[in-house]
Amino acid sequence: MFYYRLKKSKIKTKVINMKIMLDCLGGDFAPKATIEGAKNALKSSATLNLVLLGKEEEIKEGLGNNFDPNRVEIINA
Repeated sequence: MFYYRLKKSKIKTKVINMKIMLDCLGGDFAPKATIEGAKNALKSSATLNLVLLGKEEEIKEGLGNNFDPNRVEIINA
């Protein structure tokens, strides 16, 4: 979560929604390790949205049925 100061005299915060793209195509232990990390990140932040890039079937299998399609976008590559 990101916060920023609006005025010097009074500290006010605003939550900014983030969208992050993750490459699930390669790397050590991919795509399993990347998908597990994505699931952990989604649990830890309510303002995080992810775009997962990779083989759609493998990503869906790794995510299971416990993901919110409003927060996770899958791009088949």
